[in-house]
Amino acid sequence: MVKAFLADVGVLVNGEIEHRRGRKLYPKDVVEIEDVGSYIVVS
Repeated sequence: MVKAFLADVGVLVNGEIEHRRGRKLYPKDVVEIEDVGSYIVVS
C-alpha cells in the first residue's frame, strides 16, 4: 500500500516532495503526510 500511496500522492520530506520508497531519513528530518500529520525522525 505504501508504494502505491507514494507513487500517487507522495510526502514532504524537509519541505520537498518525495515519491521514492527508499529515501534515507536522518535524525531531525521532518516528514509530512497530507491528512495524517507531521513527524520528526529521532533516530
